[in-house]
Amino acid sequence: MEMTEPNLPTLRDVTFITVAYGSVTVLPGLWETLPIGSRLIIIDNGPADDLEAWASVRNIVYKKMHTNVGFGSACNEGAKLAKSEWLFFVNPDVRLFEDSFDQFMRGISLHPQALGFGPVLVNSAGEQHFKRHGRLSNVRISNNAPKGDLIVPFLSGAALVIKRSAFETVNGFDPKIFLYFEDDDLCHRISQLPGTLVLLAECQVTQLGGKASSGIDDLDKFKEFHYGKSETQVLAKHLGRNRALLNLLISAIKLLNPRTIVNRQRRTVRLARLSGVTTALRDN
Repeated sequence: MEMTEPNLPTLRDVTFITVAYGSVTVLPGLWETLPIGSRLIIIDNGPADDLEAWASVRNIVYKKMHTNVGFGSACNEGAKLAKSEWLFFVNPDVRLFEDSFDQFMRGISLHPQALGFGPVLVNSAGEQHFKRHGRLSNVRISNNAPKGDLIVPFLSGAALVIKRSAFETVNGFDPKIFLYFEDDDLCHRISQLPGTLVLLAECQVTQLGGKASSGIDDLDKFKEFHYGKSETQVLAKHLGRNRALLNLLISAIKLLNPRTIVNRQRRTVRLARLSGVTTALRDN
């Protein structure tokens, strides 16, 4: 008896959602690698540029936020505008390979119990990488490239496909988490539902890295502050205040490292991260 492949989902079942911040020179590269006929929603957190005009002539859904509301909140706005069964959150600096989308669709078909999927990321040097551990899980994935699809408790937000029903059940991304670790928080909550998260071994996308946004003053300090703040928020939310206080101690010890004290740049970023940690603890 001839075997037939399971019915594959189609492009109609997926909406791509991306968050922009000064991404007008980067985002067109993502668009060019999406399958023809894709539905893309852009939520723009950044200052005015030519992105809206670029999106308009391509019939891309574009929404400008009045201020930078953060990554998670912007993704939530994009999800509200989408109508499809699957939500494909993707960073502006990601590029799909020719077969990336087909591999995602095949994964959805082969893992009907799954609530979310992620690809193996490939950097500009051609090196494979993927999320090997999360802040809310004791699981650590081997550094070796996966030889088959893996059921995992966390996935990277750089390219993340989530079933709409699961996303809505957990109320989407936590809007209090401005930047960083919002994917850990979302995946942790989704992993509590009946279903799985799957890393697709045969699916790959390229991430350029560090080129998705521009126009933020003191970018390193900005990133370090929000890294410390978001990490502490997520730890306090799921593991308790004592674990968050431990994060404060760790940050303070790293700041007092002699190599940090004598290096102005290192000291500046460590101070920014410690400031983020203390801000989260104060606000929590």
